[in-house]
Amino acid sequence: MQRSSLFFAALLGAATSLGARAFQTETTSVIPPDRDPAVWGRAHQPYIATVMVSGAPGSPADTGQTNSSREVLEFRDDAGRVRTDSFYDSGQLMASTVRDSAQRTMVICMAVPKQATVLRGIAAGYVAPGTNVPPGAGWVAEPLPAKRIAGILKVPGQRFTRTFTINGKTDTQIVEDWTDPDLGIVLEHTATDSLHGTRESQRVTHLVLSRPDASLFEVPAGYEVRDTQQASH
Repeated sequence: MQRSSLFFAALLGAATSLGARAFQTETTSVIPPDRDPAVWGRAHQPYIATVMVSGAPGSPADTGQTNSSREVLEFRDDAGRVRTDSFYDSGQLMASTVRDSAQRTMVICMAVPKQATVLRGIAAGYVAPGTNVPPGAGWVAEPLPAKRIAGILKVPGQRFTRTFTINGKTDTQIVEDWTDPDLGIVLEHTATDSLHGTRESQRVTHLVLSRPDASLFEVPAGYEVRDTQQASH
């Protein structure tokens, strides 16, 4: 937490905070059916954000794990590419992921060892519109009360619910998203699964409209690059 606080204290001195903009939008967010929940929005407004990610991976009796939370950094450039950085407890960079929706690629860079893996198409997590992300077939959508998130006022929310039977057991899945319609950014996301007892959430805690350095979206020098498409030929 101290790392990100210092990071944003320096950054806010040179960038415009969203708190000053105080969005007053009353527009209900319309999430396109091909939206990828792993990409924070489709618009090309550059930003730098701190995101709190938490989740409960099923029953502790089944998994041996308990609820955990971690902080990650998100960057988006003018081209719509999104970089996510995760860190060790020491604060050192563990891995960075760059998703490019236009090229349908995801590049995963591991700091140790210095290795970059390029995934393409379906392997990168991109699927056909409405295949398995809400709103799609079988999902019921309803509006949620707007709330203030990361300095933006009245961010509208939506809940998507579907119930189905698998192997004789009933499962209810619920996805809730609060999306800023002006920026096309999902500021808060939660997903629960009743059958497996899982819950995950992501919430933007700091958001600055600032253009990230272009080098953040390139593979660092000295990294070994492994392209899965080339490896398959």
